[in-house]
Amino acid sequence: MSRSQEPVQRRRLFLSVCVWGLLGVCCAVGGKSLNVLVSSVKLYPDYEPSDVVFRPTLTDPCHYEVEMVCGLDSIQTASPSLLEELADSLRVSVVDLPLVYLWTAEPVERTGQRDIHYLHIQPDIGLRFEDRRNGNRIRFWDLSSLIQGARTLQLSRRFHYTCYRVAYEIDSSKVGVYNQSSEFYRFYTRPERWLEYTGAVADTARRIIGHQSNPYLRALLLFNWLKEHGVYHYPPEQRGATVMLQTLAGDCGQFAYLFIALCRSVGIPSRLVAGFQTTDDQEWSYHAWAECFIPKYGWVPADLTEACAFGELPNNRLVASVGMNIPLPRAPRWANYRNSDVEQGVTDYMQMATIVRAGLAGQRFSDIRMIKAKSLVP
Repeated sequence: MSRSQEPVQRRRLFLSVCVWGLLGVCCAVGGKSLNVLVSSVKLYPDYEPSDVVFRPTLTDPCHYEVEMVCGLDSIQTASPSLLEELADSLRVSVVDLPLVYLWTAEPVERTGQRDIHYLHIQPDIGLRFEDRRNGNRIRFWDLSSLIQGARTLQLSRRFHYTCYRVAYEIDSSKVGVYNQSSEFYRFYTRPERWLEYTGAVADTARRIIGHQSNPYLRALLLFNWLKEHGVYHYPPEQRGATVMLQTLAGDCGQFAYLFIALCRSVGIPSRLVAGFQTTDDQEWSYHAWAECFIPKYGWVPADLTEACAFGELPNNRLVASVGMNIPLPRAPRWANYRNSDVEQGVTDYMQMATIVRAGLAGQRFSDIRMIKAKSLVP
């Protein structure tokens, strides 16, 4: 799942989201290792899942070293008259233009994702924030001071981590019940942008589950139904759970959106997972899947577009973020989905990074590179 390219028109405000990691007027790979261990995000107490008794089996560990590189090339700054016109339209001072803001999702410890060590972040001038409701760590860079005279801006992030195959063995008789009055439950069962459960979505979910009341068996029925009836199609013309229900054709993100909305409509807490997967030829690609919370078992994966059973993930993943409509500190008030991928201070999802830029044009580039991959199974 990746975002479409913005139109390039000289008199148009250029605002965009890129999926990557960016910065610096060219940075060298290597140098002294940071060797910084990245821990999980401490959630607000009301959003911490509770009563988790049974854990998944983690097998087949694989060690990866990865580099994320992205930036802007062939940068051209708007003329003074265009910057003044733009400043008026945005209601900002012309001295604040041109600007480039960047947010990156920092991979942190997850169920099957452990021992993350950063080797370098170049240049490392970002501010770190924690999304303590969803459990994400966000870095923010204001790159505006680097634009003057620059033809290229580039950010490089290099780290290694261990990924495990995840497998849940769920006994439906041992599944607990939800605390429906908790903030956690309300947060992960609410309708939200892209995950609306209108009458049609809710009606479909109720029809699929019938009289089943067990949360795990409900989720499994919804998973199997969508797996059977959905057709993979990329790119979708529109995004969102409602559109996916109408067409039953979409990419990994669309499948995840609809599954989450179906689950939430019948009281199953669910969320999006955005990240990457690698193949046998060690090429990385963008990927998204869903998780639903099963009482006493925790967050259970549901990947609808790969050969995964419900509750299973292979050891070829890298999770960047979880949740949708992720809050971005310092997002401009004028940014919206008509001119960027940020609106009202949030972005729909984050894989590598989100950019808002104004007053300049440039060619975007991004890459996620496999440096090393080694199975740790004897």
